[in-house]
Amino acid sequence: DQRVLSSCGQPSLGVHVRIVDEKDNDLPPGQVGEIIARSDSIMVEYWRKPEETRETIVDGWLHTGDLGYYDEKGFIYIVDRKKDMIVTGGENVYSREVEEVIYKHPAVAEVAVRPHRAQARHVRYRRRDHCLLQGLPGLLQGPKVRGVPR
Repeated sequence: DQRVLSSCGQPSLGVHVRIVDEKDNDLPPGQVGEIIARSDSIMVEYWRKPEETRETIVDGWLHTGDLGYYDEKGFIYIVDRKKDMIVTGGENVYSREVEEVIYKHPAVAEVAVRPHRAQARHVRYRRRDHCLLQGLPGLLQGPKVRGVPR
């Protein structure tokens, strides 16, 4: 199966990995959630940052901040970064999905899409999210690229 090549593989021996929802409930194969892990080899704490440690390690599970899913064979696939997910019109839009569409433009060499950090998590008005583009020499002129959806 070619799809397995795009996976992160299966958890190593001694590493327990779960895909969970916002309340740390386990999700079934194919459903996107946060990847959390527990192992004797995982970090103990952030140096002199107890608050960040409490937010990251909950009940012994390291919350990676990565969103992903696992398939029926236990292979893990990373979809996006939790902090970079854009909530718009009640839908979750993964920045990676937007990046993949923009990458198709022939003038784009590199792209990074990030949600605007000043935004509230639940917004009902039009947002301005960030899109950083690196064009190929001679093809990208000015701040806009024609044909790339905004």
